[in-house]
Amino acid sequence: KACRHNFIYWRQENYLGLGVGAVGCVEGERWENHKNLQDYDRDIAVGRRPRASVESLDPKTRRFEGLMLGLRLREGFAWPEANPEWLAHRSSLAARGLLEEVRPGLWRIPDAAVSFTNQILLPFL
Repeated sequence: KACRHNFIYWRQENYLGLGVGAVGCVEGERWENHKNLQDYDRDIAVGRRPRASVESLDPKTRRFEGLMLGLRLREGFAWPEANPEWLAHRSSLAARGLLEEVRPGLWRIPDAAVSFTNQILLPFL
């Protein structure tokens, strides 16, 4: 069964990471909070965000992550790219049964190919 919680990530929606070791991502800025409670408490005590790392996702990374996560959706994913290279990869993968068009414009990795997800995504990196 689908986990509704994971839809937030798979659809690249914003989410807050609150608490020790939590990860959040808002408007392309992803962060991870300290995993160590003492470090977390130290930052909170002095009014700092308790972040161990912060990453700004560039457009290329966001585009690839959108594809990578969207293709996991069983209802299908609206293909965002008009890039000829990506379209050629999509056609090749579809011809080999590794991608399928569920409805016009909605694509996914077929159930039988889910275990090959990493290999399917390699041409798009």
